[in-house]
Amino acid sequence: MAHGARDGQSDPPGNGFYASFIEESTDPVLSVDATGAVVYANPAAARTLGYDAESLVGRHLESMVPESTADRRARSLRERLSTPERLVDGGDVTVPLADSDGTARSFSARFHEHDPGDGPVYTGVFRERTEGTRGRDLRTYRNLIEHAGHAIYVTDTDGTIEYVNPAFTEHTGYEPEEAVGETPAILNSGEMPTDYFDSLWETIRSGGVWEEEIVDRRKDGTLYHAHQTIAPVFDEAGTVSRFVAIQTDITDRKQ
Repeated sequence: MAHGARDGQSDPPGNGFYASFIEESTDPVLSVDATGAVVYANPAAARTLGYDAESLVGRHLESMVPESTADRRARSLRERLSTPERLVDGGDVTVPLADSDGTARSFSARFHEHDPGDGPVYTGVFRERTEGTRGRDLRTYRNLIEHAGHAIYVTDTDGTIEYVNPAFTEHTGYEPEEAVGETPAILNSGEMPTDYFDSLWETIRSGGVWEEEIVDRRKDGTLYHAHQTIAPVFDEAGTVSRFVAIQTDITDRKQ
């Protein structure tokens, strides 16, 4: 379904100055329908991804997730991209997309919902994430927590680990290159009830701070008890952009 389609390419969302602004934006802008199929791509999206704008229309964003994306991360991301209403008002989302020659490109995207009259459309503004921008984003955190005695890790809003401090490696046995790109599920001991994690996600995604004990599993298979605090990190717009988790090992107290 292409809203206001012309020759296979839909009109930009909005009208007048707003539509012109999107057309001329240097950032890629993609609009998708409720199934995640592209109904509009601005010229910057076509240039960046190496497609004609018309050839992007009809493609599902989930089908453009690179094959190199870690399995668990890819499954979660594809599910969200196929139901884009889940992306609205969720802050920035890290979205890897493959361009026309198969090269994986990483973007930070924020989606907004609007209805042109024949069903909801979800428009995302995509800003490419380079190693430099990722480094700048995390530099403040690293300066504060690199030498902390507690295990600390930082995730994006999907739960994908972006950074772990040296104490995390000491406590869990996972080196940074083994943990980054994975989710905290690598620590899952199977000892916690499902509703524990349901409550955890509900709390932090709504902007609250989660503080509870947890039983996790180290890389070597041994269990440990930890007091865990997970707090959201807000961007300048006041939306959740990341989560920071701090674990204090309390195994000795439990024995």
